[in-house]
Amino acid sequence: MHMGFLEDSSMRRIWIAVGIIAFVISLSVTPALAQGDAPDKKDGKAEAEKEEELTPVSGEKVEVLLREGDVLEGVVKGTRVEVMVNGRYRKAKNRDDKGAGIRVYYAMGLNGFVFVPYDTIEKIDFNGALSEDEGLAIARRIV
Repeated sequence: MHMGFLEDSSMRRIWIAVGIIAFVISLSVTPALAQGDAPDKKDGKAEAEKEEELTPVSGEKVEVLLREGDVLEGVVKGTRVEVMVNGRYRKAKNRDDKGAGIRVYYAMGLNGFVFVPYDTIEKIDFNGALSEDEGLAIARRIV
């Protein structure tokens, strides 16, 4: 009798049993997790309170065309020209400074920013300040 076949067959049964147990556990855990995340539809006050707690995002709308042709749309907060010095972003004097770039917040729907060096930028359009509604929409998205 060949022992390798017996071991393979036994191992296969063990892995099938483990898979079935994991599947059963996932069926019982998933509904419990979903209930914890679901908003209480009866309590409209809780939703209104959460909405009131949101602070609109402020800043200036920006559209950055990169030299490769990609476009980043987002928000600029504060200064338009920065450089990283010792791990911190500092205001730079002009765009020609070595390592100078711009921080674009909420680009691609992300919570945070992308630092874009000016030597990779073809064109930048500054499109005015965010309205309160636009700022609230971003705040809702990132919460």
